[in-house]
Amino acid sequence: MKKTTLLHNNLFINKLKTLFFVSLLALMAACGESDVTPINREADVIIINEGNFNSADGTISTFNSSNNGINLSVFAAANGFPFAASIQNIIEYNGNYFAVCNSTDKVEVFKKEDFSSVATIKPTFGAAVQFATPFSFAAVGSQGYVSNWGTFNFTTFVYDDPSLVKINLSNFSIDTKISLAAQPQHLLAIGNKIYISLVGSNQIAVLNTSNDEFETPITVEQGPDRMLIDRNGKLWVICTSGYLIRINPNTNTVEATISGIQSSGFNEKMVLNGDGSTLYYLSSAGFNPSTGAVYSLDITATAAPTEAIISGNNLYGLGIDPVSDILYVGDSKAFQGNGVVMRFDFDGTALDTLAAGRGPNGFLFRK
Repeated sequence: MKKTTLLHNNLFINKLKTLFFVSLLALMAACGESDVTPINREADVIIINEGNFNSADGTISTFNSSNNGINLSVFAAANGFPFAASIQNIIEYNGNYFAVCNSTDKVEVFKKEDFSSVATIKPTFGAAVQFATPFSFAAVGSQGYVSNWGTFNFTTFVYDDPSLVKINLSNFSIDTKISLAAQPQHLLAIGNKIYISLVGSNQIAVLNTSNDEFETPITVEQGPDRMLIDRNGKLWVICTSGYLIRINPNTNTVEATISGIQSSGFNEKMVLNGDGSTLYYLSSAGFNPSTGAVYSLDITATAAPTEAIISGNNLYGLGIDPVSDILYVGDSKAFQGNGVVMRFDFDGTALDTLAAGRGPNGFLFRK
């Protein structure tokens, strides 16, 4: 009788222990969800951390401007795997984010709402159409387009076989390759057309997506790079050669050319304020960190600004909140570990500094 009673007691105690640990695990899981999910879903600022090309450690982090919450790696947290790439650009389209990655040459697609993975677009080995140093993305309807620099030729020092790769957005499959005349940089969709800044030339290519045929290119200054649409519907492009060009997209004609722009000379960073009336651009991002600066220019201006509103070392990324007009400036810390993000008023007055990943190169704002 004593042995039986002791056995029953042990079984009862073990059951209590099991119930305790199950309840504890459930409580921990619930706490984890309540800690992480609000930051992921409610954060209004997304920081694109490029990562080191050789390390392929690009990430995206979020900042909640209402409670100062920061999450340094939301994609990996939401999906259980990292980008495992360097991230050049992230573009929002139809409720999804399209992250254009090189070092592994792919496009990661994930939901805007919770960062959960939708698709990984990556050509299979030996497929007829391949990505080759992809850089930017734009879409019209169910068609997506990815710009590809091509393969660097160490003899001629230019990129061979620059192209657009067309994506079927209904199933995220790779469709066709469209050859380009020179190395492309940014893509911008206007109506049913894709504007392509051919940074390896002095032209902007214009693709009609209804038939995938090119219209007459727009001749600008050497090295057209980042493009934006202002409040008047005019297209602005900043050139690596130190020019800002204003174009009428209705006629594809150049309306104004502003010289003396303090450009970076490579991978220009330019943004518009919330009402589309003021351009902000970054100078010497990456090449001469001792002279990094941010300049502003009203869209009615006819001459380049002479004084920077922000200056500092290792300035690498630029963004502006369209509601508050707070400027976000990424400091890469020369890629020696993680960078930071500095926030400024629209006039350059310093506000605060945020933690970031390696090489913060751009920003998205969720409203």
